[in-house]
Amino acid sequence: MVNVSLQANQFSLIGDDTTISYSSTSISGRPLLNYKQGKSERHFIGDEIRTQEVEFGKLVTVTTGSPGDESNTTVTLLVPTVTLTSTTDKAPVDTLAVVTDFSRKGPAHQHYKTVYLKGTADLEVS
Repeated sequence: MVNVSLQANQFSLIGDDTTISYSSTSISGRPLLNYKQGKSERHFIGDEIRTQEVEFGKLVTVTTGSPGDESNTTVTLLVPTVTLTSTTDKAPVDTLAVVTDFSRKGPAHQHYKTVYLKGTADLEVS
């Protein structure tokens, strides 16, 4: 019997009044990210989602503000590398997101908030 290793591509995470679901691919072949903080909810697809491979996983970033806003906010999720042994496996995940507010009012500055998240990683086969 061959032992197969599969990379998780779907993450469901929750923490500190924040819910994030991220799929690196979908039936359309494009990534999806849903971000809910409090009562505010945003959905992102394809090019609205920026990814960067790093040594410890992947950084996945979306911009939640509009270009004309006095401040702009990004959410960057650290997506860890999770290896599964079957398409039906789910693995527990502990990770974090960094919410960055870029102020354009007065002197430009940034504020950071770290959100600790727990959830599961699995494999969505499309």
